[in-house]
Amino acid sequence: MIDRMLPIVPPCTRSLILGTMLCLSVIPCGCNSLTKKVDNPVMVPPPRRVSLNDERANAADKALAEGSLKLKQAATSDIVQTSGEETILAQNDDAVFGAQVVARVNGAPIFASEVLERYGEVLAQAREKLPPDKFNLLRENIIAQNLRAHVERQLIVERMRADMKPDQLKQLDGYLEAAFEKEMVKLKEQLKVQTKPELEYELNKRGTCLEDVRQSFQNNRIAMEYLAVKAGKPEPINRKDLVEYYESHPEEFRLESRVKWKQIQCSFLKNDQEQARVKMKSALEELANGESFEDVARKYSDGVTAKEGGHWDWTQKGSLSDKKLEEILFTAKVGELSDVTIIGRAYQVVFVEERESAGMRPFAEVQQEIHKKIEPTRFPNPRKILDAMLASAVIETDYPLGLDTAKAGANNATK
Repeated sequence: MIDRMLPIVPPCTRSLILGTMLCLSVIPCGCNSLTKKVDNPVMVPPPRRVSLNDERANAADKALAEGSLKLKQAATSDIVQTSGEETILAQNDDAVFGAQVVARVNGAPIFASEVLERYGEVLAQAREKLPPDKFNLLRENIIAQNLRAHVERQLIVERMRADMKPDQLKQLDGYLEAAFEKEMVKLKEQLKVQTKPELEYELNKRGTCLEDVRQSFQNNRIAMEYLAVKAGKPEPINRKDLVEYYESHPEEFRLESRVKWKQIQCSFLKNDQEQARVKMKSALEELANGESFEDVARKYSDGVTAKEGGHWDWTQKGSLSDKKLEEILFTAKVGELSDVTIIGRAYQVVFVEERESAGMRPFAEVQQEIHKKIEPTRFPNPRKILDAMLASAVIETDYPLGLDTAKAGANNATK
């Protein structure tokens, strides 16, 4: 049953989905907001409630109130106070800020701690170096840049759970819990701890907690699998598709004229050509006596391919900086030794082995290459799936999400 709910996702689909979730969702601060701007960009007011009768919103507010009470109790306890007043204030500030609701998606709250969870270590270091106002601004900017991804993820989780039956939900929760147990093993190794309390303590120092990490991990897994199911299988690619791409992209498969050749080069100094001339004469005499080109090149040539018998691989027209040499290569008769020519400060003689005219790479040679180019475009775009969800959702926040307010306005409770 779990396998049917959460199928194995092909690599191409995973790459597309991860790119949609992580890259397209990072919106810079300055984008249009769904809601009004606020005078103080450092501390924004909490969003309005969708409905006074909304049970999820009421539960969130109750949890926030209980959390604040626990913080007050912790601040007065002897155990916490032993770590110093400054530490107490810092920990309490993180907890209170993290308990703030930064958005509501169809009434379900998203807390600051959920968005900041992956930045805990960065924020812990920043707190030591930045003044309070700069530190608060940093947290706000992180939320502004990452909140849309969390909004989209919340929509996906909500949609998937709504589509499942109770027994399926139970199995899903068991699957996710087992997956997170494995993730905790990795976390313990990463943070160099052995027990769950030690792990909780290390996460607390980074401004988060195990429950936030758990929730983030499980929601990410649900979101990715849901998009994979919705994206489905790619449309089949047939020969007609391959031929159409081949014919409509000739520049990708064009071949310039090219030549395969051998060279003997005898270089000389500016005012001393005699020694090089004698070497070239000896080389030509041995070639005339039937010695192989390769042996003669190794014996007399000082060109860069002398050790390989003077061989050059396929050379495209226009790729050589020496245009005089290139002209010889593309005009000399194939299978015959060229005349001796002085090019630069060297005597040169070349032997053209093969030459091919300009044209297109054969279709049979590039079929697989074209298939790989087309395949990623055949998957349904997860971005469109998310955009459709956003268009029909009620989203409340005072942070910029970069959404088109003209399209989303009809469903935006804070417009």
